[in-house]
Amino acid sequence: MVKKIYSIKSIFISIILITLISCVDNQSNNLKDFEQHAALKIQALATNLKNELGASMQEGGPIAAINTCKIKAPEITNQLNDTDDIKIKRTSLRLRNLDNSPDDWEQKILLSFEEKLKSGASIEELAYSEEISSNNTSTLRMMRAIPMQPVCLSCHGDKKTMDKGLISSLDINYPNDLATGFSIGEIRGAFSVSKTINN
Repeated sequence: MVKKIYSIKSIFISIILITLISCVDNQSNNLKDFEQHAALKIQALATNLKNELGASMQEGGPIAAINTCKIKAPEITNQLNDTDDIKIKRTSLRLRNLDNSPDDWEQKILLSFEEKLKSGASIEELAYSEEISSNNTSTLRMMRAIPMQPVCLSCHGDKKTMDKGLISSLDINYPNDLATGFSIGEIRGAFSVSKTINN
């Protein structure tokens, strides 16, 4: 009788362990799959924005690029978000557009990126993903740092070196702008991607 009870208990424990392992595997697979799709979404947004801003810079310089960024960037982002259930945005600790404000999770990750950069990490390696479960819902989230590049300095560099017309355009379009004074090698912000799964 004791052996039988022990055997039943062992089977019960094994079932629990298998279930837990299965859940962990499913979470791992969910996250891995999501990371691949998120990377493609980031690439698409980055490429489209780069092309639009590049064309604007050639046609009308930084002032034209500011107008493009204000109008076209949200349009491009919305178009990408309409294609599937994976949503993307850009955010930063030093915002230009308040519509891109980080939520608590994004702010925490952005701060961790800054700490890692100070510790010697490469910006290109600064990415983080996580599956967050709450009640019957799981949210897959990923962020990837956006590095400051030479072309970004025109509109995000030192205001002392900027053209007065450009400064005036920034003041008009973004009266609460905090996104100047950056240097090459700093983190401009990050792409933030998310997907909600109902369990």
